Amino acid sequence: MYLKFLFIVFFVLTFSIISAKDTESYATFHCISLYWKPDDASADNECKVKYRIAGEDNWKQGMSLWFDPNSHEGLTERSNEYRGSLVDLLPGTNYEIQLELEKTGNTTTLFQETMSESFTILRTIKLEPGERNEPLNILNGGSRFEGYVLYDASDVEFTIDVKKQYDYCVHINTSYVIIRGLTIKGAVEHGITLGNVNHVVIEDCDISGWGSEVKSGKLEGFGVNLQSAIFSATDNLVSNIIIQRNKLHHPSVDANSWLEPVSSTHPQGPQGISLKNTTGHNIIRYNEIYSDKEHMYNDAMGNFGNFSFAGFPNRDSDIYCNKISHCWDDGIEAEGSGMNVRIWGNSIDSVYMVLGLASQSLGPMYVFRNIANFTQRGPYPFTNYFRGGSFCKIGSEESQYKYAKGRLIIMHNTALQPPTPWSTGPSRAGIEQGLLYSNSGKVQDNIMTRNNILHVRGFSYPSIKDYRLNPTNDFDYDLYNGTIGAVSGSQVNGIFGFPIYNNANTKGEHFLDASSPGYDDGLVISNFNNKYAGEGPDRGAFEDGLPPIKSGISADWNEWVNAVDSLSTSNKQLSFNKAGKDNLFIAYPNPATEKVTLKFIGNTGKTVLTVYNTAGFKTYTQMLYANQGEYFTIQVKNWQKGVYVLQAANNKNIQSSLLIVR
Repeated sequence: MYLKFLFIVFFVLTFSIISAKDTESYATFHCISLYWKPDDASADNECKVKYRIAGEDNWKQGMSLWFDPNSHEGLTERSNEYRGSLVDLLPGTNYEIQLELEKTGNTTTLFQETMSESFTILRTIKLEPGERNEPLNILNGGSRFEGYVLYDASDVEFTIDVKKQYDYCVHINTSYVIIRGLTIKGAVEHGITLGNVNHVVIEDCDISGWGSEVKSGKLEGFGVNLQSAIFSATDNLVSNIIIQRNKLHHPSVDANSWLEPVSSTHPQGPQGISLKNTTGHNIIRYNEIYSDKEHMYNDAMGNFGNFSFAGFPNRDSDIYCNKISHCWDDGIEAEGSGMNVRIWGNSIDSVYMVLGLASQSLGPMYVFRNIANFTQRGPYPFTNYFRGGSFCKIGSEESQYKYAKGRLIIMHNTALQPPTPWSTGPSRAGIEQGLLYSNSGKVQDNIMTRNNILHVRGFSYPSIKDYRLNPTNDFDYDLYNGTIGAVSGSQVNGIFGFPIYNNANTKGEHFLDASSPGYDDGLVISNFNNKYAGEGPDRGAFEDGLPPIKSGISADWNEWVNAVDSLSTSNKQLSFNKAGKDNLFIAYPNPATEKVTLKFIGNTGKTVLTVYNTAGFKTYTQMLYANQGEYFTIQVKNWQKGVYVLQAANNKNIQSSLLIVR
């Protein structure tokens, strides 16, 4: 007997949707999608955005909505429309949003609540400990008004191992379901399959050993394409799927690389996540998708519909803080409409192409604060096995040009250059190209880059390669070391050089050193970086003075959002170990584990030292008298790990700095 019943009630979780005349908004945990189609919409009538938590006094500035001037064949409702997103929002929070057209003064106001991270549970089905050797078919779900049915194995060891006797381990054929804490193994095809469902949450599961081999043909012995840990291929348009904090690892088969069995053979084989025919509103976060060199993926996630108004993950979706590796093609393949799709905070390693973004038909898609590491085209000893891929693969064929006109915004990403693991070949093993149209026949309009670190393997490799020099593209403010092949005027404010990383960085941290190009000199972008901890935002994914970007099952984007919100809302930003003319002190080491030392820069006299946590509560206070060059030490060994605001105030000045305690 594997099932028993328990009744529990929590708070609600649902994708919030607000729709009024000419205006739509959709919310996820940390983002809100905005749509506006007023009569006076035009490309030269900028739509400005401001927002605030409902009931608060101070407005915050958002990034202006993008105006889509295209007439989309068969999709008139998306033609000539303003679209865009707000990011870095708090879950379960009601926001007031005002849209204003700069030229005509037309305004509209709407309210939208972000999704709560808590769930309304209609009923809990406790899965008892043990191993099950046949599939679990989930047929009982909840509803929008009653809540979810939770299938829970979070506090027991419950395993489904079908030992290659069944096509799947779990099939979900009803909506408003949560499955939590299952260990799933040995499916012939897919670990979890989804039927004609919506509002499904898959969390804290461990899925491995799925997939089967191709039995004949040139790819015999490799894995069947698109067999996945989590899979949907229904024709009834799956939506509102949340996949979070899962380990998807070690399929039982191997994908072929671009070099197998002969050069330029497109990879096929297992994937971590495949959602076909989704209408969007999906969230994929905090997962770990990994394997080994004998059991590689095609893509870690993605599906069909590269050239369409749909695709993966489709509209109003978020993919963030996932740790991804071991792919012979794309770490994330996010292609199709790209309409208010946000991809951020992902760490991607041991892949060929980091992001497959070919192409975006609607947009805007926002790609920000992702980290790219090792890339490789194929296994040793194939010819050119050591060739690397691109940070972004972009572009459609001319015949598919109607699907290549969407907005793509790429900001604050970091491409690393790890040392080579090979005895021959290049000295570096990161990306070969930054943004690359895969051949001269490819087209893609309306791409914008800002504040990226596009560090390629050498000077002769392209940091940006736009064969057609497309005038609708806008590449600027990036730190790069390769060639720029783009329309005249690109990278006028870019920096040609190499990033220098802080020697104090620990594993997974890539903060720039204060001596590095790109430190404190990025472009300020409303809502994406206008809260920064220095003289200006740093280029790349990491901001010195804010928490490191974390990925995988232990990540929590709330840590970043709370740290950003703790920064001053005035024009004078918090400093972080940067001795400006008005600063009172420098704090080090930062991050700290046992103690932090304050070195006073001037004769501050009577000074009140106060420490606040990110919730705004005072955790420490001390009055002292300090002169130039004197030191004061605070013991933090027993403090709770996290982000704090360290404030020193005298009768002339106040200085606030972020302090990270580990």
